Amino acid sequence: MGTEKDKIEHTEQELLEGAVQDYKKLRDKSAMMKCVKAFKSRHSMCNFLKREGCLEELIQLESEWGNFMDAAKIAKEIGEVLLKAELLEKGKNHKDSSLVFLFYVLANSLWEVESKGWPLMEFTRIKELLNKAKTMADNVSTHFFKFV
Repeated sequence: MGTEKDKIEHTEQELLEGAVQDYKKLRDKSAMMKCVKAFKSRHSMCNFLKREGCLEELIQLESEWGNFMDAAKIAKEIGEVLLKAELLEKGKNHKDSSLVFLFYVLANSLWEVESKGWPLMEFTRIKELLNKAKTMADNVSTHFFKFV
C-alpha cells in the first residue's frame, strides 16, 4: 500500500476525473478542460483524454504546450487533414505541411462528387490552399518551391 500522500493524490485524481465526466455529460468543454489541466501530470492528462475519446481537446492541449507535431499526428488520426497541415506549419515542418496541402488539393480535385478523375475539378478553396502550399514551400528551398 502507498503512502498517505499517494492515497491523497489518488483520491484527488478520482475526484477530478469524476468532475471531467460530469462536465463532459453537460457538454461544458471549458469547465471540463479546467479540470483536466488540474491533473497531476501532462501524461495523465493525455492518457485520460485519449481514453475518453476527447481527441479534439487533446489537440488543443498539445498545441497550447507547443507540441505541434504530436497534435498533427492526432489530427491525422481523426481525419482532419487541413488541421494537420496547419499544425505542421506551426511546428515549422514547412515541407510536410506544403505536401499535405498539395495532396489535399489533388485528392479533392480528383474525387469530388460525380468526378470521373479527368478533367481535374476545381473546388472552392483550391487557390487558397495552393497559395498556402507555395508559402510553406518557399520556407524550404528554391528547388522545393519550384516543385510545388
